[in-house]
Amino acid sequence: MRLIKQDAVKAGLWLFLCPIFGIIIAALLMGDQISLFTVAGLAMVLAGLGVSHYDKKLNTPME
Repeated sequence: MRLIKQDAVKAGLWLFLCPIFGIIIAALLMGDQISLFTVAGLAMVLAGLGVSHYDKKLNTPME
């Protein structure tokens, strides 16, 4: 709830981390296999979060 009080857009970006944690938990608790496609998907999600973290006009990290 602390993130929503600061900025709703920043709070929304944290939702993209849910699949990453889901895959990690599934691999640890359920023994699911992590394939190359899974790693590629995780890399794309993290790259998207990294790109969305920067302000488009100033090319600097958002605060």
